[in-house]
Amino acid sequence: MVKRDLSDLPAGPPPEEPERVALGERVAQPLFAQAVEAWFEDLDQTERPRAVEGTAWRASMASVRCDRAAWYQLRGVPKTEPPSIADEWRMNNGQLVHDVLDRYQDRVFPEVHGQSRVHNEVTFDLAPFGLSGSGHCDFVHYWDAPEGGLHCEAVEVKTVGGFKFKTATSRFKGPPEGPGYDHWAQAALAGLAFDAQRIRIVYIAFENIGADLVRRWNLAEVDRFLAEWTMERDQFLPIAQAELVRARLLVDLASMEPGSPTDVPMRMLDLAGRRVLVSDPRKGSWVQTDGPNQELVHDAGTSWHCDYCRFRTQCLSDGA
Repeated sequence: MVKRDLSDLPAGPPPEEPERVALGERVAQPLFAQAVEAWFEDLDQTERPRAVEGTAWRASMASVRCDRAAWYQLRGVPKTEPPSIADEWRMNNGQLVHDVLDRYQDRVFPEVHGQSRVHNEVTFDLAPFGLSGSGHCDFVHYWDAPEGGLHCEAVEVKTVGGFKFKTATSRFKGPPEGPGYDHWAQAALAGLAFDAQRIRIVYIAFENIGADLVRRWNLAEVDRFLAEWTMERDQFLPIAQAELVRARLLVDLASMEPGSPTDVPMRMLDLAGRRVLVSDPRKGSWVQTDGPNQELVHDAGTSWHCDYCRFRTQCLSDGA
């Protein structure tokens, strides 16, 4: 058969493409979103009572690393950025995780000396340590001490997003970062209050690590969404003591009369025990300074804390 170039022949019309459907386009009038909005309207957003009535500091305020934000909270300043429907939905999902753990704790942990081995939502008072503060510990886990009696550990369970879980547990963005300092600080205060031998942080993710990374890292299925870390007494006590010092100072500042020289403290941010000054809350920029007039800049960077602050507008209004 003879082959020849057919490019000179007239070409027919191109085939018609099927009509494309905009699958990425959202529905203009959502239906089920109305159900979630109705849930939000009915939600009781009253602040949870303190573990010990009359105390000023909540142990959970370890998550508030900015001195000014903590001061606003202690003074009862109204939140200019209160929890939104998205915030409350996420927190509600986190409560579901705690409910599951509560239901199955008795099956997993046998009794010790005739009592439940794990207690949940245990209250503690920080007054014996010189702080008007209290908190709820997610779980207190007991076991038989070799010398007799019982030892215990304070356990904090945290629900986190997929990105946070991957950075904490894997080499997704460099070496595993582990739990945030604020979570260690909260657990350390509980560990101090219960005279614990160790503390434990449990991360439970809302999103599983992908199947490709499971194969690459040889993970068990439960490792895709759950991780645990522990810290011994000699390691967590210094963290607890540092948190007590910071909390006492802020409680004292908040108790002063309005108009005093210390009214509205500086935007000092505590980053894992390192004190930095927020220079621009709009960008979350901070600087670490030194010298007689704080004229020497040692370091600078940005933080996410300002973006999620409940008092962001109030802080900008109050100025530096």
